[in-house]
Amino acid sequence: MSELCRFIHAEKANHPVILLCRALHVARSSCYAWREGEAAWTPSTWPTAEGTWSPAG
Repeated sequence: MSELCRFIHAEKANHPVILLCRALHVARSSCYAWREGEAAWTPSTWPTAEGTWSPAG
């Protein structure tokens, strides 16, 4: 997956990200998460109806 995301990141100046993701069968959210790194997948960033999820409740 990371190879595809690297390719998409490198080619985004030449082609729209949505087009590259569709052609390569990669979810756009996966590429954006890869770009943002591990911080994109931490529980503190999970959305809830009230806002952002917090481990403290």
